[in-house]
Amino acid sequence: MSLISNRRVLRTEIPPEEMHLREGQIDHLRSVLEPIQYGQRVDGAFIYGPPGGGKTHAAQMLVRRLKQAADHVRTTHIDCWNHNTHSAIVTQLLEGLGGVAAPSNAAGYALMDQLRDNLESPYVVILDEADQIEDDRTLYELHECPRVSVICIANDYGEFFDPLDMRVESRLNAYQPIEFPKYNNDQLETILEGRIRNGVRPGAVPDSVVATIVDVSHNDARKAIDNLRKALDRADARGRDVVTEAIVREVAPETERELVEKTFSKLTRRQRVLYEILVEDGGRLSIGEVYEQFRERYDAGDGDMPTQRTAKRQLKKLSHYDIIGWAGENSARRYWAATDELYPDATAE
Repeated sequence: MSLISNRRVLRTEIPPEEMHLREGQIDHLRSVLEPIQYGQRVDGAFIYGPPGGGKTHAAQMLVRRLKQAADHVRTTHIDCWNHNTHSAIVTQLLEGLGGVAAPSNAAGYALMDQLRDNLESPYVVILDEADQIEDDRTLYELHECPRVSVICIANDYGEFFDPLDMRVESRLNAYQPIEFPKYNNDQLETILEGRIRNGVRPGAVPDSVVATIVDVSHNDARKAIDNLRKALDRADARGRDVVTEAIVREVAPETERELVEKTFSKLTRRQRVLYEILVEDGGRLSIGEVYEQFRERYDAGDGDMPTQRTAKRQLKKLSHYDIIGWAGENSARRYWAATDELYPDATAE
């Protein structure tokens, strides 16, 4: 008999009952969005925090509830890692309106004009991974749309605002900042215990093993749930009645690698170039040293060459997903590749 009684419970999606661990953040975001259902326009919110902290789930849940309370409100969710250019984002916004086809090869300004012409009701837009957006103009123009309210989601508040054009920053400063810090150990244990109670055979995961899963998951709920599921599957495959701490520590590196590979598959061309530079050098480089090599390698094509500040921002973004590492402050900061196992995949394209 399998140790897992309900595999759906062991998926990484966060069910609503776990959101009570983010009650303060949920209440804050609810207060931001509530006026929209009464016909008022709100500037928006900026949700930030490390991966695996429930940012996206919370935003999607509250936007869904807003839609249920006021069905005239239109909503959409855009993954800006997959859609990071001005045209790509506005095209997604048009598709989110339903029945509005974006003309192929249209200029960005034409797409924005079409969006404005088709906005007949409030439009709540979630820009997930908003720090991937390449053109500040996108944020500025969306802010200027009278019916659009934006929820930006990113990893770090300061890193997001630091490279923005001052005109854009002044607009976005009105957005309500809502931090989703890492789950603490007690919170992560609560999440795991709920999943175990609803999806695992009684007694299969001892309390000491739950503590071990928390320890190896670095306060990331997605990693913790993946580690739990993998450990159960591994114990099942070996005919064990219970999961052991040794099995958890065995599967944890596999979980880490799979998450890194999943993120790596979404990297932009400039991010891959930065990663390749760090792998090939094999040492610890300053931002100036990285950027000098970046300028030599990166073909900007029809676009502009990214600035050193942008390259620094991209490196910090990659560090949130364990692709690169860094240490030190200001001029003493150095960057390195956290793993070189992804390098052959990067150069195969």
